[in-house]
Amino acid sequence: MTGAVATATPNSAPHLPSVEIAGHHILDAYSALRHDLDDLLAGHPAQRVEFVLANDTDLDWHRLGSALFAGDWAEGASLSERMRAHRAIGGAIENTGGTGAALGFSCSLHDDMAGELIAFFVLLGCTSASGEPQVELYADVMPRAAFEGIARDEEEIVHRIADKLESRDVRRDAAHLHLGFGKLDLALTATHSGGDKGVVELAISYA
Repeated sequence: MTGAVATATPNSAPHLPSVEIAGHHILDAYSALRHDLDDLLAGHPAQRVEFVLANDTDLDWHRLGSALFAGDWAEGASLSERMRAHRAIGGAIENTGGTGAALGFSCSLHDDMAGELIAFFVLLGCTSASGEPQVELYADVMPRAAFEGIARDEEEIVHRIADKLESRDVRRDAAHLHLGFGKLDLALTATHSGGDKGVVELAISYA
């Protein structure tokens, strides 16, 4: 048997292979460690919405303003302002009387024909206090000028969309959308684990 042998000296570490950790790997790990994480989360679980968002694309997404909960403002958001390519983020949001929380993210794109575009999505999830799982998802892509024209600020558009998502009569534990622009087609899949320890997960991948 032949092959290269890696050696290490006291002043250098062994070479380790580069392994790409995709967003869905982080979702799986989060699910496996869910019970252990409960011990680390303080506050009021019945008023908390937990989010884990995984980005399996090479696009960077930026949060649209603050996290909101349907019907009122959220407190205690601990999500990053940026969701990097092939990474995932997570956080818990505690509300002050509602039963849901919503997050919005966007990214800038350039199209030779349409110019500067904005792709964005809004994800709504419920707390255990609502009594049944609910996850809703809205996504769109439009010229930057049009996007800026429908919202005086980015936070406002998340709030308005979240209110419409909350008012839907259907209660479901999964939502799936395609977000297409030019030759690029993205798949957004959101799920709600249900139960008292409901976790809202969103995976963004190429369709």
